[in-house]
Amino acid sequence: MGAGRIFSTFLVALGVTALSIAGVARAADSDGADAAAALKEIRAEMRQLREDRKHDREVIRSLQVKVQQLEIKDSRV
Repeated sequence: MGAGRIFSTFLVALGVTALSIAGVARAADSDGADAAAALKEIRAEMRQLREDRKHDREVIRSLQVKVQQLEIKDSRV
């Protein structure tokens, strides 16, 4: 009877260990998916910041041209 009990205990321990490892593997995959989603979001934000910066530079250039035109017009008056 002792050998049967030890074998049963071994099987239960083996099952618990297998389930624990599977849970850890799923958690690691979930963390990887979360990290990938976060990275994708960061890249999208960086792309948006680059576009905003490009637009801001265009606005600044346009304003610089207008200032120069006003300075030329003012110097003529």
